[in-house]
Amino acid sequence: MQITTIMKKLSLMFALALITVLIGTACSGKSGKKEDNETRATCTTVKEEKMKISDLDGQWFIATVGNEMVKTTGDEKPFLGFNIQDSRIFGYTGCNRVMGGYALDIDKSTLSFENLGSTKMMCPDDAVELKILAAMAQVKHFLYRKCEKGELMILSDESGKEVMSLEKEPKSKTETEIKPDSASSDMPKSDKKSK
Repeated sequence: MQITTIMKKLSLMFALALITVLIGTACSGKSGKKEDNETRATCTTVKEEKMKISDLDGQWFIATVGNEMVKTTGDEKPFLGFNIQDSRIFGYTGCNRVMGGYALDIDKSTLSFENLGSTKMMCPDDAVELKILAAMAQVKHFLYRKCEKGELMILSDESGKEVMSLEKEPKSKTETEIKPDSASSDMPKSDKKSK
């Protein structure tokens, strides 16, 4: 009799847990498919111009991989950074750091990543990281757009299928107005007395 009661309680607990998960999934309204986020939705080409190498430089957040928005549980968003002086990339995949080189031909709109390496930290959930690394291996072309709220770069494979999109936020006025040397010259001088 006690075994039957225990089994009934376990079955009831399992059913409640399953219902809770199903309700939570249904109420979230998120399908995991690519949705228009603020940059992609408002990205209208500001000027019809060819990408300049300087446009590539800096950090780009990874917005989508394949058909899905990139979602992580940590504080730091996955990103790829381009160092144009050394033709190197650096980034974060959601768990590990990634680094390597890249080959770019702006006239042909081609881009590929070369000699990629990464740190090997143990990740509780490496699904996002694995998708990012797989997409990076497929990249052959890019489409660049200057947008009202930043910049967008769509990366595609050899056939032209989108494998990843990157977003770059516009520089704030303070970033573009402050020169590195002017910041230190505005600092008050020390009033130390010599002994």
